[in-house]
Amino acid sequence: MHSTETHSSPSPDPIFQMATGFWVSKTLMTSVELEVFSKLSGKSVTLDELQDILKIETRAAEAFVTALVSLGLVEKKRMGTPNGQKTTYSNSQLADTYLDKGKPSTYMGDFISMVDKQSYRRWDKLPQSIKTNKPVEDNEGGRASAGTMFAQAKSNQAIEQMRVFTKAMYGV
Repeated sequence: MHSTETHSSPSPDPIFQMATGFWVSKTLMTSVELEVFSKLSGKSVTLDELQDILKIETRAAEAFVTALVSLGLVEKKRMGTPNGQKTTYSNSQLADTYLDKGKPSTYMGDFISMVDKQSYRRWDKLPQSIKTNKPVEDNEGGRASAGTMFAQAKSNQAIEQMRVFTKAMYGV
């Protein structure tokens, strides 16, 4: 006898999110590198003003601010004016609290920059690391792995890298 029950397939959405998750990370990392939230601090700006502040072209500004709005880092407000509709953009509370350099006691941008500069590329080498069972060194730009950096710090080498690391950890 055949069952009349039907089993639906699970949604592929989690797999899509896993495959594209780096889009979110690199958008966040780029916004910190461009100091978007520090430049927007206390302001509500139009797209043209945002474009001028960031010194980027219109198409890039539209795409970038749309991504930041979708991530909840920038708020978009539409309001009626005598001349029609006006759209403005400002920091969300989340970005204002943690991504504005003007708030050093809560600023997490240094941590995000450190992850971007010191860890992000290593994750691209994960298959190599798994196959060889060895950590991956990032020799690009003279950046050492965390283990190497701490070993060098014990002998007063890599002082600048340790400063960057300590500053990054402060916000976290």
